[in-house]
Amino acid sequence: MKKTIWFIALISIFPCLCNDAKAQGNLPKLENILFDNTFFYATVDGESKVVKIDSLGSIVAEFEAQGRGPGEFSSSFISITLSDDILYVLDKRGYKIVEINKDDFSFKTETVLEGNPMNLFGYNNKLLGLRIKPKTISPDGEKSLFDVYYTGEDVFGKENDERGLFFQIEEEIRLNPFYDKKIAKRANQASVIYYPNKNNFYVFYRDSLYSIEIPGIETKSLGKKIENEMPNEIVDNVLKYKFTPAYKLVQSIVKGNQPNTFLIQIKSYKKGSALLEYNYEHQEFEQIGNFSLGEVIGVNKGSIFYYSNNEILKAPINSIGKCSDYSLDVYLSSIEDICESCESGMMDFYEQAKQKLIPVNIYVKEDSWFFKADEGDYKEVSDFLIDHKMWGRIQIIDDCDNCFDSQVHLRLKKSRKVQQSISLPSDTQNVEAFNFCN
Repeated sequence: MKKTIWFIALISIFPCLCNDAKAQGNLPKLENILFDNTFFYATVDGESKVVKIDSLGSIVAEFEAQGRGPGEFSSSFISITLSDDILYVLDKRGYKIVEINKDDFSFKTETVLEGNPMNLFGYNNKLLGLRIKPKTISPDGEKSLFDVYYTGEDVFGKENDERGLFFQIEEEIRLNPFYDKKIAKRANQASVIYYPNKNNFYVFYRDSLYSIEIPGIETKSLGKKIENEMPNEIVDNVLKYKFTPAYKLVQSIVKGNQPNTFLIQIKSYKKGSALLEYNYEHQEFEQIGNFSLGEVIGVNKGSIFYYSNNEILKAPINSIGKCSDYSLDVYLSSIEDICESCESGMMDFYEQAKQKLIPVNIYVKEDSWFFKADEGDYKEVSDFLIDHKMWGRIQIIDDCDNCFDSQVHLRLKKSRKVQQSISLPSDTQNVEAFNFCN
């Protein structure tokens, strides 16, 4: 029950434990969703609150506490990580870690920090913090705030050496805070540090750090240019790459269903919406299939859980690759001035393919002589897809047989052979007439 004491000019909110379950579909906007094979744990966007959610998607407990006292969060800038019985909450502005008992969601203790980590994450039986450190740039010890490196350090102890240092990351290329953002978490017996907007990540396993690139996708998310007319040395140092990501390249990374694996969900203009499995013992990738129903947040006992439209839902893992030999190919003679019925029909077919987890390929016509598509062309198409809440593997081509005779042409293929096709707006055939991998 939420306890609130009102004073004339002061509101003090004490820790809240609420056990009234909220119905599925009525969840708040969640962030930092974690799964322990039984319950989900998350922070609530814009609030000083963490929640516990069952496998049916209902909130079963809440911990809400804003303030400066023990067990209180100074702001909504909090993140979480899990151990066997403890939920650790990093209060990023309060410079402390609040520990909550996972079972009854009661306050246990808190630890004030000297220097705040960016993220907390588990490794074996240790709690590590990902920290940012300035580099020394001159013989007299002067340090630069713009030239930095990152460390993984033991938060509570100093087991490895006097600093408790487990690993250090020095990036060859830093772009800007949007692209250089990192997320760290435990996945089975390893820890993973990944970039939501870049194709590389780090695995810390058996006390060694490995740098890995995801094959077959762009090196970074396509971006939107940052307009900055005023010359500013500080801005130029921070924003070496003056773009912000147009989409999140790595949607999520979670513990895998098999030993020594984790699942990587990507949204790539080169590969579409794909789910990959990475085995960090053998350093091998395997594509599981297409997945665009929502953000993958966990797997357990043959089910994959995902978060979409403020709901936690699940699907059988074996359904993901079931229709992988099918594809829906969408041909657009132009992405401008598409007729209303063409857009409506295209979206009907896309939604059917999406629900069946069928890979989608988007082909856009280009008439220019001696044409070679560049990043700007793919960005224009990706913006169109984002505006229409679509996604797929994008290709820009000059021509193909009967593909661009209408504004929108759709082909359902199986094993690369056309099964059915439709042109819009000329055809009247509806989406029910297509055999979408039953």
